[in-house]
Amino acid sequence: PSNHTEIFNLWYIRLSCLCLIGATQIACVEVKALEDLSAPGYWVAETPALGGGRGQKRHLVPWELRLLVIRLQALSFSDWRRALVFYYELAREARMELGRAINTKPNPDPVVIKLWKSRLKDLSIRVASALVEMGDFAAAVRHLESLRKTGGGGEVEAEVVEEDAKVRFMLGLLYIRIGNFSAAKESLPPPPQPASPKPSDNPPTHQTAPTYFYTDHILTSLLPTALGLWEASITAWSTPPPSSSSLHPPPSTILERHNLAVSLVYTGRLSQARDILEDLLEEGNAFFALTFNLCTLWELVTDGDVTKDKKRDVAEKVLAAGGRREAGAAWFKM
Repeated sequence: PSNHTEIFNLWYIRLSCLCLIGATQIACVEVKALEDLSAPGYWVAETPALGGGRGQKRHLVPWELRLLVIRLQALSFSDWRRALVFYYELAREARMELGRAINTKPNPDPVVIKLWKSRLKDLSIRVASALVEMGDFAAAVRHLESLRKTGGGGEVEAEVVEEDAKVRFMLGLLYIRIGNFSAAKESLPPPPQPASPKPSDNPPTHQTAPTYFYTDHILTSLLPTALGLWEASITAWSTPPPSSSSLHPPPSTILERHNLAVSLVYTGRLSQARDILEDLLEEGNAFFALTFNLCTLWELVTDGDVTKDKKRDVAEKVLAAGGRREAGAAWFKM
């Protein structure tokens, strides 16, 4: 490649692939070559031909690569405070670009405005994530609480309600992580009341539940699991979420079944738990918790050479399912 756009795009693809295959350490080493992306050398003056104005500058590195570099450099240097500084710099830049987009005359571009708004929202979540990585859970909670929004109801406020539900879900997960279960429970809204039927000349149509109904279902199920209320946990994970195929993607189904199996283990129903975990592995799923828990189950119900053979079978199935990333990890020892 002969221009910076292609070069940086290839950088982004390579670093992303390294992260996806579990070679994050290699990505952390390679990303050091980019050094400080806020350095003046990465900025160029815009020209009217490029849609810019006099005195305005733009960054040479694509936005997605800048975000990835910040995270990898934070991992490389074990310094999430550094990441926070860069996230706030990006937020300042995003606000400036958003202001420019809004004040564009004669007609502001709604696509550009939406883009910079979404980037600001994404940065706010990344700041919370960095605070969690630093271990400053109190600051992370305050930050997420500051992002909460309330709408006045109605279709106009539907987007605001959805955004607030996403933040509420993250906040609930954080409360569970730090052991504040009462706050996690309070973060859940009251269960929706079924609407009374009304006569209508139109035939009934199938309506899917809003996205936040499903995330609230996940939080509600996690609470008894975190509290060690295993019978309640089994009931919660066995309860289907709000009806909607689009809101119930396969990864979430996998994790729900996995959590159900873990709850069954703690109630002594090892054969049921083993059947669920084996089914997940047979379906081609491979991730750390599934592999670890299935091997642990075989250790509980077998001994000696039988245990080794069963764990070897698990390893072979993980590899067959495409779990080479798992097999390359340091913990993957049979």
